[in-house]
Amino acid sequence: ALHQERVSHVFSGADGLNNPHGLQEDVEHKLLESDLTLQIGLLHDKLATEHMQEDSMAAYGMNPHSSTMSLPVMDGMLDEESSEAFMICLTIGALALLPGFLN
Repeated sequence: ALHQERVSHVFSGADGLNNPHGLQEDVEHKLLESDLTLQIGLLHDKLATEHMQEDSMAAYGMNPHSSTMSLPVMDGMLDEESSEAFMICLTIGALALLPGFLN
């Protein structure tokens, strides 16, 4: 209702100094509308973030609404990226120790 009143005042030329309720009330209404717009934007962002968290938790088999969450079960094997990183670290370690074995 506040927004509709302000829009009707803008189109009828009764905003600002010409506002029948006074300039102060016009400014207060604009500030209130701006504040409410900001708050609704923050609420939308919060709800979207919670929705994304629930989706990602559900993708890993976690129930976001339970008080205790179970972690996904790993099969003990390294995935391809982890095994490559492990082999690189092992190679660097072997090259670091190699001069000690040759002396």
